[in-house]
Amino acid sequence: MFMNTREIIWHNLKALMVHKYGCENLYKLNQESKLKGKDKEISLGSLTRIKAQDTDIRISVLDKISEHFELFTWQLMIENLDVTNPPVFLNSKQQAFFDKMKNAYKELAGQ
Repeated sequence: MFMNTREIIWHNLKALMVHKYGCENLYKLNQESKLKGKDKEISLGSLTRIKAQDTDIRISVLDKISEHFELFTWQLMIENLDVTNPPVFLNSKQQAFFDKMKNAYKELAGQ
């Protein structure tokens, strides 16, 4: 079934909280973000609206959430995000290095 962006973001945020705190805990997320400074605070109101999926979400809020969980903002919008192994985009140098390592592994595994 296709999820809309609001559902995806909530699903991923919930998974991130469960991974970090052991359960869904908007209050703890809010309190932790407050400790990082006023410019990093994720308001409880914003978190509640994300959970309710009843309003548009500001990019600045998504930026704060992604930074809090050490992600890129676009990763919050990946359906069924694996919070233990989030997807990454590789630049051309990184991709070339990855391809070399993969080929070297194939050669070694073949011996």
